[in-house]
Amino acid sequence: DICKACGSFGKDEESRMIVCTQCGQCYHPYCISVTVTKVMLQKGWRCLDCTVCEGCGGPYDEGRLLLCDDCDISYHTYCLDPPLETVPKGNW
Repeated sequence: DICKACGSFGKDEESRMIVCTQCGQCYHPYCISVTVTKVMLQKGWRCLDCTVCEGCGGPYDEGRLLLCDDCDISYHTYCLDPPLETVPKGNW
């Protein structure tokens, strides 16, 4: 597999890639500034092109779409229960 971001295979430890569960594209985690977590390995990971709200399934309104810092799952602020008025500052 070739990294979609850099176009290379990488070497040794650098050759490890993550695969988008939606589109199947491969990426070196360091090319896209992603730290691979146990949750991501268990639940899967989506690249930014495939990121959708887990609540409504919509890819739109990216300004209100929150990505979890631990697992990369995302929700619109208004799809959370309870909904959030604004995007929180810091980690989520």
